Amino acid sequence: MPIIDNNNSTYADQLFEVSKVLDQMIERKRTVYVNCTAGQSRSTSLASFYLCLYLKAKNWKNPEEVIKAVKTGHKGAYPNKVAIILGLERYK
Repeated sequence: MPIIDNNNSTYADQLFEVSKVLDQMIERKRTVYVNCTAGQSRSTSLASFYLCLYLKAKNWKNPEEVIKAVKTGHKGAYPNKVAIILGLERYK
């Protein structure tokens, strides 16, 4: 699913929409590959957002900690913190 990342408000809404689809696929026990062109921003933003919204990851109430964990696991990751926090404020 394409995500446009040039507007944080739209980006936040798209993270939510894609997260819903991702959750449905995972619930159906589907194998899911999340990637974007460079593998640095959109995919890691989606992973961070999904972990906070659906999985209630450790420290899920602190998105910055979840983002830090994603960045630790994926060197070169650069999640969009502004869009993630905006989306969580809208859809939590």
